[in-house]
Amino acid sequence: MNLRFGSSGIRGKYPETVNPAVAFELGKLLPKTLGGTVALGRDPRHSGQVLKAAFVASALQSGARVLDYDMVPTPAIAYETKFHRASAGVVITASHNPPEYNGFKIFDSTGRGPQRREEPIQSQGARGKTPGENSVCRRGSESPATFLRGHDNANQA
Repeated sequence: MNLRFGSSGIRGKYPETVNPAVAFELGKLLPKTLGGTVALGRDPRHSGQVLKAAFVASALQSGARVLDYDMVPTPAIAYETKFHRASAGVVITASHNPPEYNGFKIFDSTGRGPQRREEPIQSQGARGKTPGENSVCRRGSESPATFLRGHDNANQA
């Protein structure tokens, strides 16, 4: 599956473009490319809960630790990602778009997001981990390909 990143991440009409399959694929891809701890939040859109469930299931299956902030403003996830030294941050939101849209805004470990427009990323599958390595913690000018591939766990210092 090719995930298409725009200037603010992945966005599209739910469920035609952005759906649980996309959320699952992203949940599999992020821990593999950015590292094992993901800060996660969402906006109040109706589709956000199902997208979150698919993302979390896949991220956990891929061995990630998910810091779940549930419904929070987008800048809060950027801050929490950096503050808690998470490998990545994800907000399930379509920002100012109409309610029938949704998407994923992604941050690296410094709270910074992708800067350039559309480039596909080919997902490569989940890495295997033992079930004990998975956990969820409930807590209240580069291309996306470069963004995901160019950041590694060393950035977490």
